[in-house]
Amino acid sequence: MQIIEKPELNQLITVKRNPTSTFKEEFIIAKFFEDNSSVLGTGFSHKENEFIDFKREPLLHQKLSEEGPAVAIADVNGDGLEDVYFGGAKDFSGKLFLQTSSGSFKRKTILDFEVDKTQEDTDAVFFDANGDGNLDLYVVSGGNETKANTQNYIDRLYFGDGKGNFSRIRNVLPIVLESGAVVRIHDIDGDGQQDIFVGSRVKPARYPETPKSYILKNENGSFKDVTINWGIEISNVGMVTDAEFADLDNDGIKELIIAGEWMPVSVFKFENGSYKNRTEAYGLNEKVGWWNSLTVADINGDGFKDIIAGNLGLNSIFKASTSEPVEIYFKDFDDNGSLDPIITSYNEGISYPLHNRDRVLDQMAFLKKRFTRYEPYSIATINDIFTPEELTDVNILKANHFTHTLFLNQKGTYFKAEVLPSETQISVLNDVVVKDLDKDGKVDLITGGNFFGTDAEYGRYDASIGCTLINSNNNNFKSISSSESGLNIGGNVQHLKTIIVAGEQHILVVRNNALASLIKIKN
Repeated sequence: MQIIEKPELNQLITVKRNPTSTFKEEFIIAKFFEDNSSVLGTGFSHKENEFIDFKREPLLHQKLSEEGPAVAIADVNGDGLEDVYFGGAKDFSGKLFLQTSSGSFKRKTILDFEVDKTQEDTDAVFFDANGDGNLDLYVVSGGNETKANTQNYIDRLYFGDGKGNFSRIRNVLPIVLESGAVVRIHDIDGDGQQDIFVGSRVKPARYPETPKSYILKNENGSFKDVTINWGIEISNVGMVTDAEFADLDNDGIKELIIAGEWMPVSVFKFENGSYKNRTEAYGLNEKVGWWNSLTVADINGDGFKDIIAGNLGLNSIFKASTSEPVEIYFKDFDDNGSLDPIITSYNEGISYPLHNRDRVLDQMAFLKKRFTRYEPYSIATINDIFTPEELTDVNILKANHFTHTLFLNQKGTYFKAEVLPSETQISVLNDVVVKDLDKDGKVDLITGGNFFGTDAEYGRYDASIGCTLINSNNNNFKSISSSESGLNIGGNVQHLKTIIVAGEQHILVVRNNALASLIKIKN
């Protein structure tokens, strides 16, 4: 090897092989993680059904049909070992894997999972729905493939017998035909029975209209839609991607925190029998993003729970700020019954439509007479493309913040925003695990992300291999390399789930349209 120190600029440098100096490879022993994926076998594989959203909705910037897979972890057969439900895409059934005493996993065939494989699993959770002491399984149906208001969007509840067997019970859930994204469980009214919040992602073929999210009250294992009573303010909160129940002000009552696209991280307090939007009071309303994930934990050890919010990141064609937001204008401009969403972003101080002329004119043929050539369209703003009359009743959404953010809880009164390290900002952030890796009494962060369902014109978000953030001083995080940490989780990572396998802590890395991984956390 040869080392050249402080080379002069604009000089021809000759590099020669030096036979007296040899390179010695430095072997680094990973501190925190070790790949243990071999115990999973090939069964933990998600296969996405082939569907191209852009053929039906040419003006989408990304697919809405690749939100899975769902995953839920719990001991479902009472043997003290954690088992896994691994959701399927449309036309692929969900799978139940029971952990064995040796630390491997064996798939158990559930007939009702096969029957329901036409539905796309976007989220799932194990909980005791009917109070019999056995865990049941709630599965959210989502996606964008089929028409709105069809049977494929009905969620499912499978009752368990405590031995690893599940059967779908069809008369215990109200008929809700929304494309869902997330399910969270909490005893909202304190009656000892677990209630359900389901956040909806999209109105199929109607992006970016707001779908209806809803709350279901548990009445002895049968569920009633009480959204109009308990959650009228959350019903139209936005296109939800994640949610958590957590007590943010330590008053003993859990708030509902919701993340989504074209919206701020939102907080709802349960007051006088219903959830009230307190986002502005918590100082969260100003940062409107394309949020993908929420993780709630006490990061700085002050006794109050903080919020880690995963966003789009800073490594894409989309750039947003308060003064220059990304915007979307939508209405049925050509009166043909379908929505026409036009995304605009700033370039050198002027906001232009994102999509090229051909894409926009294919969607709205009436514009072909206005833009017969490419050059006029290339400098046209939204006000040049449409007349004032056409824009009078247009709907507009804005996003001004794409940074992954740590919101630090200020004694339960409001949140202070801190930017996560730049190493996390290179791609979409979909999940975070909170764990004290170096045993110093301060929690550290393990992140994962990426998203491949983007329009080819803009490129997929695939730069992340995961990130290990060591908490050096409360909220001051330092990223360490993958060779040092042992964490290397590339691919279309959608979930990071902690799981005990063979008595040791692991992280299950769940990917869309690919094999899952199992990462052992070293003691």
